[in-house]
Amino acid sequence: MYSDASITKSTCRPREDADLSSDDNNVDDSNLNETGDGDGESAIRQPGKKRKVEEEIKSANCTEEELKKIRKLSKDPTLMKKLLAAIAPKVYGQYHAKMALAMSLFGGTEKVQPSQRFRGDIHLLFLGDSGTAKSQLLKFAEKTAPRSIYTTGTSVGLPSSFYMNPVWGKWTLEGGALVLADRGVCLIDEFDKMNLHDQLDILGVMDQQCLSIGMAGIVTTRQARCAVIAAANPIGGRYDPSRSLYDNVELHARILDNFDILCVLPDTVDPMMDGKVADFVVSSQMKSNINLDGNGHGQVPSTEADDNDGFTQDLLRKYIIYSKQSCDPHLNPEQAEVSKIVDFYRQLRSHCNKIRIPFSLRHIHSIIHMSEAHARMHLRDHVRDDDIDAAIVTSLESFIQSQKFGIQRSLRKEFGEYLQVPSLFL
Repeated sequence: MYSDASITKSTCRPREDADLSSDDNNVDDSNLNETGDGDGESAIRQPGKKRKVEEEIKSANCTEEELKKIRKLSKDPTLMKKLLAAIAPKVYGQYHAKMALAMSLFGGTEKVQPSQRFRGDIHLLFLGDSGTAKSQLLKFAEKTAPRSIYTTGTSVGLPSSFYMNPVWGKWTLEGGALVLADRGVCLIDEFDKMNLHDQLDILGVMDQQCLSIGMAGIVTTRQARCAVIAAANPIGGRYDPSRSLYDNVELHARILDNFDILCVLPDTVDPMMDGKVADFVVSSQMKSNINLDGNGHGQVPSTEADDNDGFTQDLLRKYIIYSKQSCDPHLNPEQAEVSKIVDFYRQLRSHCNKIRIPFSLRHIHSIIHMSEAHARMHLRDHVRDDDIDAAIVTSLESFIQSQKFGIQRSLRKEFGEYLQVPSLFL
């Protein structure tokens, strides 16, 4: 049986499900008759109706009532509070991490020009001690993102893999998690466990968003236009605040520089906060109302609803899809808010030069991506002053957290004016 490549070539990617319907026509095929494997006829499938199952995921499939609710939420002055409450609701606090995760899920605006392309995806790294809900945040993103691939740094063939095809007897290329997550989100747990080869490959994927392959006689390039959200553990299992983030994790500095947001999640001892977290965990377990059936199996009823004023996980997923379909926020170079980014970069870079810590131009790109993502959360096509404020606070907090404790105090004192904006995480 033969199949016309045009049926799937332009619409489907590896390992995507597709429903195909077509008409079968029998034609003469002398080759089959000569080998004795048939009666000289074969079935040729003519292109008929084709429908990619992934298209149902990409389309929000919202009802009129849900669309009204989405538009109403986008104009709600308490949108950010409701949105952060809906992100990983079983995790207490961690508002900076949740804001960073929200920005990565919504993403910035991709800019394509004849000579170059600027990504809009926001790369995010969680680094913290055990028990700080890193994996739980990743699992929530996996279930919420319209397209996602979850893997671990210990997996073989993270970018791609080769295997000997037992039928043809030739080497065959198979895309890894980064290739399969094209136009989506790639979630990598145990990111610090990657081998050196995968670390070098992921550098090009995060920066240029393409994967160049040259092995086993196969030379090709594969698209990997995805946001990377990763979680890593510090050296020895405990984060040392007297050392910088670069000295706390076994990853190359170039890889860490490619992340737009770095979230440090230390497990600090605070009797007051510990009591609140313990009370939250106990209350969450009580609300689950686990009932045991006759076989001793737990049954957890679905109680996910209006604890966050109607922002359920399903509605949040549709909200993200709708925002990406209907909004392409952009920053106008002529608007006055652009000078705020320029002034912030100039001041921070000058201060970092005095205390001898690196601060690169990549941070400007990150701030622009995050401001676009914040505008997309509100279903706006243009970036406003409050979007830039949110991006600067998130970027500055990320940069401060990655430094030593002494430098953190110096930066917070010097740039307190940027952190004194109305609370964006509460």
